[in-house]
Amino acid sequence: MVKYIDAHQHLWHVSKNHYSWITPDLREIDQDFSLADIAEEADELGIESAVLIQAADTYADTEFMLTAANESSYFSGVVAWVPLDKLDEAKEVLQRYVQNPIVKGVRNLTHDYSNPKYANDDNWILLPQVLDTLKEIAHLGLTLDYVAINDAHIHAIAKVGEKIPALKIVVDHAAKPDIARKVLHPWKESMAELSHNPQMFTKFSGFNTLSAPNWSIEDWRPYFEHIIDIFTPARVMTGSDWPFSALANNYSTVWRAQQELISALSLTDQEKIARTTAINFYSLTI
Repeated sequence: MVKYIDAHQHLWHVSKNHYSWITPDLREIDQDFSLADIAEEADELGIESAVLIQAADTYADTEFMLTAANESSYFSGVVAWVPLDKLDEAKEVLQRYVQNPIVKGVRNLTHDYSNPKYANDDNWILLPQVLDTLKEIAHLGLTLDYVAINDAHIHAIAKVGEKIPALKIVVDHAAKPDIARKVLHPWKESMAELSHNPQMFTKFSGFNTLSAPNWSIEDWRPYFEHIIDIFTPARVMTGSDWPFSALANNYSTVWRAQQELISALSLTDQEKIARTTAINFYSLTI
């Protein structure tokens, strides 16, 4: 059985910390989530470890993840938050974070337009002060997770890659293609262009919440096959996007669907997508 690393897992504690985008109408996920909620299922599915990804632009969220990682060896990495648009503050915090080997990278919720900070600016990631912080992140050997939700975001992060060639970047959820409406263009061409940068990676994750309610893996196949073709398995990693994924399906349903698609590949390629790409990108110790 191929072992997996969940390269995109969240935990959150809404009873204590603030998550601007988790509103009461999202009742399936407007609650606390811990590793205990899925530990048994993860073991049955062959998930050996997970990388915790920030879910709020707050230090409280990062500290919550660091505490969880300290309490369980199941977590092999944490993608933290620092304010990318505040270089001096970010540099100070990053110096502290890099002392902790569990911190592997940084993410901001730049796609969260409910946050006035981002002001519906598709090119926020290209602000001069943000680029300066990203250069520091690259210098420290940390990575960048980036969420793209439209074509402009894909082009913006491509420019970041050109400007900071030392920065390893992973585009979460394959840039969130519109699977529900079976839209392939211009996503397909933009992702192909993005893949030309060898420092650019992507994640096979979050597809269930991008799909129509009665989805099947055949709905996912053209998107999955495209990212495998252009990035190659050496630059694609797999994640659950749990508990956000619970908006549509349970943890096991999502993982079994992903594993079914991956199982059609050679064993070598399966192992890359399942675990070694994540290990190499995040410099994980498993």
